[in-house]
Amino acid sequence: MAVKEEINNFTGVRGLAAVVVVLVHVNVIMFAMWPGLWQFRRFLWSGNLAVDIFFILSGFVIMYNYGDRLGRKPTFQGWKQFVLLRMARMWPVHLFAIGLYVVWYLTRAWHPGAFFPNMLVVPHDQALPVLLSWWNVALNSLMLNAIWPAQSISTPAWSVSLEFFAYLTFPLTAWMALKFKSSRSAFVAAAVWIGVGALLVGLTNTAPLTDTSHRGYLYLAYELPWLRILYTFPTGALLCIGWRQLPDRWRTGRHWDAVIVAALVAMFSIIAVTPQTTVIYMPPLAIPLSAVIILGCAGATGPISWVLRWRPVEWSGEVSYSLYQTHFIALMAMELLFVTPFLLASPTIVQVWCLVGFFVAVFV
Repeated sequence: MAVKEEINNFTGVRGLAAVVVVLVHVNVIMFAMWPGLWQFRRFLWSGNLAVDIFFILSGFVIMYNYGDRLGRKPTFQGWKQFVLLRMARMWPVHLFAIGLYVVWYLTRAWHPGAFFPNMLVVPHDQALPVLLSWWNVALNSLMLNAIWPAQSISTPAWSVSLEFFAYLTFPLTAWMALKFKSSRSAFVAAAVWIGVGALLVGLTNTAPLTDTSHRGYLYLAYELPWLRILYTFPTGALLCIGWRQLPDRWRTGRHWDAVIVAALVAMFSIIAVTPQTTVIYMPPLAIPLSAVIILGCAGATGPISWVLRWRPVEWSGEVSYSLYQTHFIALMAMELLFVTPFLLASPTIVQVWCLVGFFVAVFV
């Protein structure tokens, strides 16, 4: 099953989004070393939106490459080939990451202060038997860990499981997206779809920062993730339909660079004035701007495109999936070294170089 020529800017987008996710997860170390950063915590925690960007980007790219073949005249053979291709890309790294986590849990389980970073719905003193039970390992290995009562062994793998679900149901998504015959109708549909999703996030993401209840964890571990894939992946498919039907002079150009800058300014402005009151910080008004950013990156040809196609940024995109799956292992290991009295009392230059070492370890 051949694919179309890649939209070059998107490789860099994946890389930058992966870096943002790493920054979100490394904030524990950064706040410990530099308490002054706490006043900017919302800008770090808003990096949760990077996962939405991943999902929208995935919907766009999959629609761009496979939409016509699987949406217009879907066949079981075509669907099977598509799923196997996606599994061939996702599964090896996923299984490798699970293995790393299993080793980590087994070696750290009896260490004083050991912790399990997953969004668990069981007490931490009961975590190991649940995480490493045969049925949970089986569900994780099959990328079904986002389905209750499974618990993700690999901390970031909740999103991998959801994306796999999006692939399984992609012919239906493509069939629906192809019903829109003009750019205007596809863009309006995308705006409505992600707008409804953002509204639902605002209405349901209400667990306060102090909420450690079983109900709160169920929402964060299962309900919110499923809601996110449902409003993002189809939005990406609809954006692709609208974008590819634009006239040539509008499909690409520097005007998209201006759109991206405007969307980023609007997003950071919303984050600056929206206080964090919930465990997961996702300002609803900022969510639709993620879609605008992806649409802009599809057609940008100016300075934004130059940055996205800069070789180090492109390279980070090429390794983004492996980085996403394994970075939390490096984070937990580095936290044992970083959050120590010696390092916390060290000069800033030493702390900075240790943090640089973490990023080198993660990327290399």
